[in-house]
Amino acid sequence: MKFWTNGKPEIIKSPIKPYCYGSKYIPSEAKSTLVNKQLLYNKTNTDPIYKLEFNTWNQLRECCNSNDFYESTLSFIDRVFIDAPELLNKYANTDNLKILYFDIETDSQNILPNAEDNAIIAIGYQFNDKPIQILMSETYNDDKDILQQFINDIKKYDPDLVVGYNSTFFDLPYICSRMKKNGIDPACLTRDNTQPYITDRYAKLNGRVHYDIYTRSVDKDQNLFKWAAPNKKMKTVVRLYGLKNVIEEDQSTLANMRSIVNTQELHDYLTSDIRATKYLSDIYLPALINLAEILNVPLESCINSSPSYVGHMLFFKHFSELGIISDGTVGEMYPELKEKSGATVGSYAPGLYKNKIFKYDIVSFYPHEICTFNLSPETCSLVDINDNIQDFSTNMNDETKILTLSIPDYNLNKQLIIEIDFSKVGFASSFVLDLMEKRLQLKKLMKTLPHDSPEYADADVNQLNIKIILNSITGFYALEYAHYGSASAYCSITGCGRYIISKIMEHIGNIIATDTDGTISSNDLDINDVNTWLEQFILDTFKVPKNYIRMEKETFEAGYFRAENKQYLLIEKGQNTDEFELIVHGASYKGSNLPKLYSRIIVDIGKQMLLLDDSDSIAVKQFEQNIANYYDKSTWILEDIKKRNKCKPISQYKSAGTIGGQLVSQYEKRFKTSIKTDTQLEYVKVKRNHGSEFQLITVFDKIEDIIGIDYNYYEEIVDSAFERLG
Repeated sequence: MKFWTNGKPEIIKSPIKPYCYGSKYIPSEAKSTLVNKQLLYNKTNTDPIYKLEFNTWNQLRECCNSNDFYESTLSFIDRVFIDAPELLNKYANTDNLKILYFDIETDSQNILPNAEDNAIIAIGYQFNDKPIQILMSETYNDDKDILQQFINDIKKYDPDLVVGYNSTFFDLPYICSRMKKNGIDPACLTRDNTQPYITDRYAKLNGRVHYDIYTRSVDKDQNLFKWAAPNKKMKTVVRLYGLKNVIEEDQSTLANMRSIVNTQELHDYLTSDIRATKYLSDIYLPALINLAEILNVPLESCINSSPSYVGHMLFFKHFSELGIISDGTVGEMYPELKEKSGATVGSYAPGLYKNKIFKYDIVSFYPHEICTFNLSPETCSLVDINDNIQDFSTNMNDETKILTLSIPDYNLNKQLIIEIDFSKVGFASSFVLDLMEKRLQLKKLMKTLPHDSPEYADADVNQLNIKIILNSITGFYALEYAHYGSASAYCSITGCGRYIISKIMEHIGNIIATDTDGTISSNDLDINDVNTWLEQFILDTFKVPKNYIRMEKETFEAGYFRAENKQYLLIEKGQNTDEFELIVHGASYKGSNLPKLYSRIIVDIGKQMLLLDDSDSIAVKQFEQNIANYYDKSTWILEDIKKRNKCKPISQYKSAGTIGGQLVSQYEKRFKTSIKTDTQLEYVKVKRNHGSEFQLITVFDKIEDIIGIDYNYYEEIVDSAFERLG
């Protein structure tokens, strides 16, 4: 194993050999040792269990590829950090992190740049808090000098982390390609002079950690956003977090960067991008470091992990300490529960509400259920599944401290009998409770900070990061391929959740709609009285020692609800202001696969509709005129009607008639160059002309230049938006 500590490598022999467990069959290649271990699912197992050690990982995989073995598919590197956690302390980075923030700009002239033909015209970078450096080429087609200077500075400052935005997909592979073009070995980007390894998911620079803010924190962890970002462009994201003085070039300049080569305009633009990259890193990176420390794993493992990695490592570590091994995945142990029942969701009184309405939400419902009902894989057992569907019921045995849940699963048409052991505190419930307390402290801190301050943004991201960890635990319970999940715990969460929500609906009354963790009503109840009732209801019904489930109340000025579940618009008065804000909820309202014309109508007319005074004839007439204006095609702009499509090289299309095939063909014919990687292209719908229904759009095109726009198609889009508004 090679560890990099404070910039220096150290190679050690692994403290463990690859191993798994077996009971029925022992391969001759394995060194076997009888162990005292308990199986996670088969708690009554009496067969002996052997630890089977192998000389290599490949040997283990070849010999133990059947269901006769336990934990044979778990990652060896995860196993090392579970069995030998002291390694991370021994080889930890104790010096201050040396971080490089970087971005590049490339030559373009009416075409999308490609590394084969278009040079890098500027490289911007910053080492920690040192001044931003901008290297600019004197001409548009010669980048050797700035690449060499960039490399020299990397060698000089020797960063531990390399941070970019969308750098996995664009910046790093582009730099590597341009280095090769100029006879420079890309191995200089790594610490051990090996070649960088770059895929569409991550980039590995041996000895350095590469952190792509877009790939890891913006795209993968979208819950880090308190507000939904209209798009994932870096400029949009930093504005969402309050960065001032962000420079954004117009589209025509971005499409012809050759026009600003070696100018102050390019210098200032790239400087703004480096500021933005560092600004986002300062917000997101501490949260990732904190997550890595919670999991006790290397930062690189955390950055490049999947969402299920959090739950996997938490439970893997805990059960290893308890001497519990997994005898199968959730899907293997409970194949009948693959089709899982979810939460109570419904629209009960759709329509338009012009008076105040009230949303009663359960605070962090699923995590608080885990705490209240002691839901952890080692405390929960699915003891029976029968065909006799009955009402939900519970029973707590005062002597054994076993809570029995009888849960109707109407999705399966089965009754699930689950037992929860309250004689011991489950790992998950205590861990979740600790995280909930930390999140509460961060929220209290946020109330003392200015909303536009970096400190507020940092606290906000950290509390949302905790929310992601909490949600990942609940999701991991039900994950089909999870070794340490718990179908019984997940079914307890959803089953108890459905029952509690149903009783809340009865108590509050006049229900308009419900979703996973709350309900909307026209009844105005005192939230303290509701929580007093809820507390007593939980304690009386489940006989648990303590209840953590509570509700909060939000007031809305107006709302519109469709008959479809979770499709609604709400009007909320802004905090400390008289401004009204529209909350759009539901996929059919967001129209993410439709032109912006659709979403513009939903937001504009939807807000007007909810705030309209029906008794004001002048306001009503103006409202009707505003509706009519959307059918006037002369008011449409290109931004309203164009859409985007992720396109691939033309050779990968089986048919040229697809949207992507048409767009790529038009692009390559127009710009006399081929598309070599996945590329976002924009288009409009046109009347069929020589087989084409979609016309490529670039920054050079204007709406008046487009011949044969399919206005009937766009009028149907307008119709669809107004139909959604009723």
